Amino acid sequence: MTDNILAVLESDTNGISKESRLLLGEADRLSKISGYQLNALAYGENRDTVKTSVDFFNLDTLYFGLKESSEYIEQDAPLDFLSKVHRELQPKLTILPSSIASHYLATNIAVRFGYRFISNCVDFDFDDNYLNVRRSIFQGVAHSIVSIPLSEQIVVTTDCTVLNEPDVSDIKNCSVKLFKLERSTNPKIRTVGFTRPKSVELNVEESDVIIGVGGGANLQLVENDMRKLALALKGCIGGTRVAVDLGLIPFERQIGSSGHNVSSNCYFACGISGALHHTSGLREVDNIIAINSDENAPIMRIAKLAIVGRCEDILPELLDLISHDVSEKT
Repeated sequence: MTDNILAVLESDTNGISKESRLLLGEADRLSKISGYQLNALAYGENRDTVKTSVDFFNLDTLYFGLKESSEYIEQDAPLDFLSKVHRELQPKLTILPSSIASHYLATNIAVRFGYRFISNCVDFDFDDNYLNVRRSIFQGVAHSIVSIPLSEQIVVTTDCTVLNEPDVSDIKNCSVKLFKLERSTNPKIRTVGFTRPKSVELNVEESDVIIGVGGGANLQLVENDMRKLALALKGCIGGTRVAVDLGLIPFERQIGSSGHNVSSNCYFACGISGALHHTSGLREVDNIIAINSDENAPIMRIAKLAIVGRCEDILPELLDLISHDVSEKT
């Protein structure tokens, strides 16, 4: 049986996303140096635009899950689709972006099939009978190298922001296997209704104001002053990967290359150093307000307003100013 690489792509109205194009370019490079056959998987409403996007790569087969409408599909539907393709292909390497949705797919596929799973990879290389993976740790401050025997099947999520632009020229013509993406008949997560959330519970991509939590914060500060500030400004709480690792915020509120990209009007960076892995998710934010005791922290250079001081001292004063402003207006 032919050894395969499977690239899991994220589609948009123009075909595949920019991150998925970079991911497919890296998978194409790995396919050429390993001799493995390259395949891709995507799902959405428009098969033709996705196929046009991938025909510039040395792709053997595109597995496409067709959504027949824009209605909500439970997370189990793409997961079941990916599982079907895995049973057919049995790929040696499955490579996905480091987004929230792809992280869900990667971890569940690894558990279902007993594969090795490595997250936030930035570079790959084949050496004899091993795949060497370099991954980002400590919010990009350091890297670790993991070597996995090629006798094992591997699932990785990849930080696409560090990948090189793919070298493509001639148009190829890959085959397409079409699947109908349907609601799972027995989903683990079932939608039973919708309620309007409090502002602090909004998705970070929906909120106009975000209170950003960094490694310089603590749980008491998050639960008290930061939460109060988010409620006062009708915003929500988000933050860095370090804050997630410390248990200060849940993974779904992570902002950056391995989390969400946000476009809020105002972002309060509280105790955040400003590593590229985080600030890459802030490119469309209009106003960054940074609070940090280190005046030389990278976040201070990109902030519209930089406040030097401890969050424990600054946030209570800021809350007082907001409450006084509200009382004067009323």
